[in-house]
Amino acid sequence: MRTYNEIYVTTYTGKRVHVFRPQIEEICLEDIAHHLAQQPRFVGACIKPFSVAQHSTILASLFLKQGKIELAKFALHHDDAEYVLCDVSSQVKYARGMKFYKKTEKALQKKIYEKFGMDYKKFDPDAEIIKECGEPMEVKILDSILVCNEARDTLLHPPDWSKKGYVPNLKIIPVGYKKAERDFLAMHKRLFAK
Repeated sequence: MRTYNEIYVTTYTGKRVHVFRPQIEEICLEDIAHHLAQQPRFVGACIKPFSVAQHSTILASLFLKQGKIELAKFALHHDDAEYVLCDVSSQVKYARGMKFYKKTEKALQKKIYEKFGMDYKKFDPDAEIIKECGEPMEVKILDSILVCNEARDTLLHPPDWSKKGYVPNLKIIPVGYKKAERDFLAMHKRLFAK
């Protein structure tokens, strides 16, 4: 049996990401984009395939329209740890027995932010939500509203919680995994252009 330090996931480009002790050189933008483009939102319950990559790109675009480049960067990359951990239903992820998963996800997410030169502490290092998920409060709040649009527009039976409010004038139309991957990479290039 392997130890935690020996466990890795092999990525699209052939890299080995040691999930429990990730190293910056193991993290690759192309892997993140490719994997997230094939990760379904709502654990695959959508009418048509709708990916984590498309979700993240939409969220980033909402901040970009407001001229909030730094927040757009966090929005684009806020779910990146799922490229090797997979998207877990929120109902499951926040259940009492999932502390180990959340700790692993948070550590990997922080390493990814570090890879891209992102420092969430400059927003509000004392905020509880940042301590919990490692992302700025504004990103977490808009993410929690955007998911309502996504549920309304992509699920055959949207849950009751999804009717709490919507991002105005936004209809979600799934684009397929190849376009989602290209759009994610293009958004990253736009936001991180020097």
